[in-house]
Amino acid sequence: MELQALEMRLENLEQKMSEVHKLTSILPRLEERMIAQKDDLQDHEFRLRSLEQSQQKGNVYIGWIERFAWAVVVALAGSSIFF
Repeated sequence: MELQALEMRLENLEQKMSEVHKLTSILPRLEERMIAQKDDLQDHEFRLRSLEQSQQKGNVYIGWIERFAWAVVVALAGSSIFF
């Protein structure tokens, strides 16, 4: 009876070790994927920051152009009323 119990424990241990081995063989691939995703995320963040910076610069120029256009429109409206 004791021999059968030991054999069952040994079989269970072998099965669990097999599962552990399968899982540890997956870990390097998971690590590679995580590193690749991290690199992609850093690249995406860099592109997003450059896009935001270019849009902020564009907004400054557009703001000045709008102010100038409004000043011209107001001056034309004022001069048309005056004359």
